[in-house]
Amino acid sequence: MGEKRLRVFVPLVLALVAALPALGNTITVTNTSDSGPGSLRAAIAAASPGDTIDFGLTYPATITLASTLDIGTDLAISGPGASNLAISGNNAVGVFHVSSGVAVSISGVTIENGTAFYGAGIYNTGGRVTLATSTVSGNSATYYGGGIYDFDGTLTLTNSTVSGNSAAYNYGGGIYNFSGTVTVTTSTVSGNSAGYYGGGVYNYLGALTLTNSTVSDNSATYYAGGIFNYNQATLTLANSTVSSNSAGYYGGGVYSYYATVILKNTVMANSTGGNCWATGGTLTSDGFNL
Repeated sequence: MGEKRLRVFVPLVLALVAALPALGNTITVTNTSDSGPGSLRAAIAAASPGDTIDFGLTYPATITLASTLDIGTDLAISGPGASNLAISGNNAVGVFHVSSGVAVSISGVTIENGTAFYGAGIYNTGGRVTLATSTVSGNSATYYGGGIYDFDGTLTLTNSTVSGNSAAYNYGGGIYNFSGTVTVTTSTVSGNSAGYYGGGVYNYLGALTLTNSTVSDNSATYYAGGIFNYNQATLTLANSTVSSNSAGYYGGGVYSYYATVILKNTVMANSTGGNCWATGGTLTSDGFNL
């Protein structure tokens, strides 16, 4: 009887162990070089799904890139704090590109001075990106998404800042969302600019939710200094402030074009070109807005 119980018990234990999620390894970046052993680029290339990349550097530190960092596997990049570590495109290249289907978590870094046609700070092409306690600043896209371009992916920002980015000739100085899902919580989008529409954020065919966040001092040459919500997109603002943005024509704060806007406990004030402008679509107040 004891032998039979043992025979049943052992396969059961093995099955339970196999069902447990694999714990990734930690790879430590030990220098600020752009390539070679100990570099961030080498760590990303060597990472297996589920690995974490951390840093053992002398701070403050800047990693200056000669080409974009491509991420093609699930991983976490855990920095020492946005004021301690900057990852820079050196005003020459984009900083991060995240591939389709990949889950990437980035925390505790500044992503700065990227230059690209699209998504100069982060170009997410169908991945799942989480950005926490980080700053995206001083990035410049020729067309869309100076700071971040989310293309049909998922983007979550928490306790982060997107500031001083630009889309020189088109849309979304801070963030451009194309048919994706963007969630911004306890974060700030400020001082970004667009040559045409959506100085702070441009939301096209996507779902954009801001909670406990601020959109301020952004500008657009034509429409929507703060947020441009376009073509069946859905914008939800809760417990947030949209203020002191500017547009050359309409919707200094928010411009919604045949799309949905839902407001709750939100302040919209002091924006040049009007605080909120809608053409078609629906505008719903869930109460306690100013």
